[in-house]
Amino acid sequence: MIRGGSEEGDVIVDIRSSIYEDGVINTQQELGEGRHLLVVTAEGVQPLKYVYQLRVDMINYAEVFRATIGPVIGLLLITLIGYKLFKSKRFKNWMAAKRKV
Repeated sequence: MIRGGSEEGDVIVDIRSSIYEDGVINTQQELGEGRHLLVVTAEGVQPLKYVYQLRVDMINYAEVFRATIGPVIGLLLITLIGYKLFKSKRFKNWMAAKRKV
């Protein structure tokens, strides 16, 4: 486990190879806020290397975008309808008739 987004960061946890009876490596580590990299290297016929990017307590901009896109589209539609209404002749005639009274 490496702190940072690349393999040049600070090593947080280093688990050396061993024989695990159930085939599962189990460890716990408390991670601080930010990006972390999990690198799993396995020995075999071909050396295998798996790299997983982790993000801890960071802003998910896709979620923020999904939450705000609906109200923004609604506001734009209301603005467009209001603009079309104020530019229409029927609305202008109605406003002119109200002013005469």
